[in-house]
Amino acid sequence: MSTYCDTSVFVALYLPDRHAPDLMRLVADFRPHFLVTPLHKAEWSHAVFERVSRGELTSADAQQVLARFERDSVRRWRETDMPEGAMERSMALARRHGKLLGSTTADAMHVACALELRASQFWTVDKLCGDLATAAGLAVCRPGAGAPDRRRDEDE
Repeated sequence: MSTYCDTSVFVALYLPDRHAPDLMRLVADFRPHFLVTPLHKAEWSHAVFERVSRGELTSADAQQVLARFERDSVRRWRETDMPEGAMERSMALARRHGKLLGSTTADAMHVACALELRASQFWTVDKLCGDLATAAGLAVCRPGAGAPDRRRDEDE
């Protein structure tokens, strides 16, 4: 089973976050091997250093968190390249669902990557991203909501 998550999941797993307890229970129950793209790594670095700029983490703490994520990405996550059709798919998602749901470019790119990589599940703690993933037909798993929803269809 291939599982895709948006970067909000990594933020909740590695940094203090209100979703962490529910998410950690889900990870323990399902033991997912999340697909990790360069988009995740870019957003993840920005999220960590945003915490540094707000004074919530020291630079040394940030380096430790980044190193832990890198170690885990080798043994727990599955690194993959950006799917070739992700950009075009994200534009199609924006045209079809963007205004309705208020999602961001990053949300659309994550959902597009999940679709292009044929992920069987999409995990997120972000409501708008989850709404977009659901509208696109992905089986969405959100902390506190229990097991993932069933995938509606493969077409987009």
